[in-house]
Amino acid sequence: MSGTSSVTCGLGCAASASSRRAAGAELRHVVKLTAFMTDMDRAKEAWAVREEFFAAHPPASTGVEVSRLTHPDFLIEIGAIAVLG
Repeated sequence: MSGTSSVTCGLGCAASASSRRAAGAELRHVVKLTAFMTDMDRAKEAWAVREEFFAAHPPASTGVEVSRLTHPDFLIEIGAIAVLG
């Protein structure tokens, strides 16, 4: 996503990676992503950032447009499901 939006999406992916590592998971363990976005017109930009993290084997993904997120400055919130074992 352009400007601060791509930074926001990238930081969200990085924070998610940090949480997964703490649980013993890696990006290859992620099987599902859900992105909640305040502007679905920018979904292509969000998926482009996703490709930077999951270029080889992208997980199943869903995009959902919402009217707002937990903080008024947030443009995207990403949930990830990883399967270990």
